Amino acid sequence: MPATHAIRNIARSLAVACIAALAFAVSAPAATVHLNDGRVLEGRIDREGDDFIYLIVKVGSIEHTELILKSSIKSIARDEPAAGGDKPAPGAKDPAKSGEPSAEAVRVAFISLGEGGDKDMVGPFVNAGRLKAAVDLLEDDEPDIVVLKIKSGGGYVSEVEPLSDAIHEYIKPKYTVVAWIDSAISAAAMTGLNCENIYFMSKGNFGAATAFGGGPGGARAVEGEFLEQLLYLAELISERGGYNPLIMRAMQIEQELSVDIDSNGVVNWRPDSAGRYLVNPKGKILTFNAQDAMRYKFADGVADNKDQLMRLIVGDHEWIEVGQDADAFAVKTRDETFRAELAISEIFQKMGLAQQVGDFAKMRRYLGDLRAWARRAPVWTDYPPKGGFPPLSDEFFRQAEEEIRKLQQQDAERNRNNRR
Repeated sequence: MPATHAIRNIARSLAVACIAALAFAVSAPAATVHLNDGRVLEGRIDREGDDFIYLIVKVGSIEHTELILKSSIKSIARDEPAAGGDKPAPGAKDPAKSGEPSAEAVRVAFISLGEGGDKDMVGPFVNAGRLKAAVDLLEDDEPDIVVLKIKSGGGYVSEVEPLSDAIHEYIKPKYTVVAWIDSAISAAAMTGLNCENIYFMSKGNFGAATAFGGGPGGARAVEGEFLEQLLYLAELISERGGYNPLIMRAMQIEQELSVDIDSNGVVNWRPDSAGRYLVNPKGKILTFNAQDAMRYKFADGVADNKDQLMRLIVGDHEWIEVGQDADAFAVKTRDETFRAELAISEIFQKMGLAQQVGDFAKMRRYLGDLRAWARRAPVWTDYPPKGGFPPLSDEFFRQAEEEIRKLQQQDAERNRNNRR
């Protein structure tokens, strides 16, 4: 397996707690580990397998243990030869015989961001508040890795920065974060870009992040100052994920993009068509499929199920899935949001029919029902439900009350005129 930046990130970030409690007799030889990315780590080898080592690293007076995959290691200088593997201490439980995961198994949580169809839109269905609430449920499960499985056709750009902050500032300091791409389009692509580790499904796609706004003749690509703000935001997110900003720029605007790949496999991105490989031609918006994402080293691997994904990330090392409640929460809240959207849209339709027949009492009753839904499903106070209806904001209710009052006055005036 190639030493990708995903593996380097795990080598840097994945701390496995309570190694001393594994009940193994450990020789802990000193070693200097040279990684493929140029970093050098000094410490003591606590445990070693065919595909990994646990290295005890001391920073000041604090020691912590890092899991490092051998695929990310260039060389190891040992003060003494490796002992050829550790043996269980007397009385230690053998996980292979018990059928239970060992204490050193990598703990992985999966959280879905969107599920396609009517429940995938960034904003009402995929948003920072819900993601952070789901991650909060992981605390007792203590995962080492959080996999964000993305299946979304995009949504509202207003949610891009909050999602970026949630991933970069709230989740990444606690866990290694991996994006697993089923479909990440537009705002969903900018969400996935926050992760240093991006894997694709074989039919995955990522990109097409052009922002559109309303205007004469319908939606059109945004331009001017707003576009410049979005391009700047994309640069910030690219930096957070460790990607060349030219990639997302070509996904936002018609930016030519090509690459040169040197003999060591290092990809050098160019904002023109002069590179050896043309990635995005003039006049096109870039979207990666899995094959191109791998070819240009944007993706770290392709996997269609959890076992395939984890084999790419941790090799043959044991792993277990934890934190199922977090994804169950994500699925449940999307379901609740969808049901609320259907109910709200139906009330709006009934309210329109009541307006047509001049039944102002029903209009006010339906307005009360909408207020109740605004309390039960507050996400719809920020985002408009399908059908061209407005968000249930305070301003909407103020204007609706005023409109009903005016319509009632006009109806009363017509009735008085008819009686004359």
